[in-house]
Amino acid sequence: MLSVERHVLRRTFESLRACGRNRDECVVYWTGPVNRPGTVDDVVQPIHSAGRGWYEIDGAWITEFFMELRATQRTARAQVHTHPGAFVDHSKTDDCYPLAPGDGFVSIVVPHFASGQVDLSDAGMAVQRADGHWRNVDARELITWL
Repeated sequence: MLSVERHVLRRTFESLRACGRNRDECVVYWTGPVNRPGTVDDVVQPIHSAGRGWYEIDGAWITEFFMELRATQRTARAQVHTHPGAFVDHSKTDDCYPLAPGDGFVSIVVPHFASGQVDLSDAGMAVQRADGHWRNVDARELITWL
């Protein structure tokens, strides 16, 4: 479903760790070219506020981000965010407020503020269905590393 360039994982963890400082949730978005379905080749960190169990994206930033994506023929394919403990299931907020709600959008939840190994073995992963509900998936089903 997603073909992710390896440097994206390293940059994701660097961003989540620097932003969250092992005390606040943090979020990044994985993006890729529109003309290469499923490809992820970049990480974008939004302007946001956050605390131990929440984050909120700046509304003006979201508007600018979508305008930039359109202008550069890119799209957001996934949101990756942290949770404070081992809990990696979607919260009600995660379910209701994805960046780009729609069939196939991916959400990845990294435990312990991304302070563990630089991999997604402990992460929770879900794909949004056409009916708006989320389906939990395994990393082996979801991600191919390039």
